[in-house]
Amino acid sequence: MALRVPDQAGGRAARIDLLSKVDRGAYVEPTQETVAEFLEEWLVTIRPTLKATTWNGYRSKVRNHVIPYIGGMRLTRIDGGTLNRLYTQLLESGRRKSSRKGKGYSPAVAARAQQLRADGLSLQATAEQLRAEFEEASHITKDTLASLLRRQAAYRADPSTSTDDSRSLDPSTVKAVHVTLHKAFAAAVKWERL
Repeated sequence: MALRVPDQAGGRAARIDLLSKVDRGAYVEPTQETVAEFLEEWLVTIRPTLKATTWNGYRSKVRNHVIPYIGGMRLTRIDGGTLNRLYTQLLESGRRKSSRKGKGYSPAVAARAQQLRADGLSLQATAEQLRAEFEEASHITKDTLASLLRRQAAYRADPSTSTDDSRSLDPSTVKAVHVTLHKAFAAAVKWERL
């Protein structure tokens, strides 16, 4: 008579599940590939299919808000709980220190941006005009402009809350991180990495 080990039934169920996945063609060989390795490959692969601004946005979200937090994890270990913890952490303390020196754009740039937007210019046209008028704004994009305008609006609504001390990341940025990861992980499934 064979000795029954308590987890023998669990092992049998796991074996049946594995064989079922193999039969359906849904089995994915476990790898040591990390989230960072996969995302860097994904960025290289999708680059020719996207506008430069879209690709730069994806790259920025991946490098600034994903890789520093979960980049070292094995890709196959990522689950909903991991992603929810990432989003919570980003909302609470996800703002990274600026790589630029200085305190951001001058009040003159901010005032001109507000004026141009009040005149009805789009974010893209406003960013282009600011790049032409101010040397310090030579690298401003419509996305950084939108962020600047949101911070100004929040400060005008409640001047006692300065965003300079806040480490929280704007919810719209966290949503953009979510969208980026959704696209990347959809590719991971299609490429049979997940």
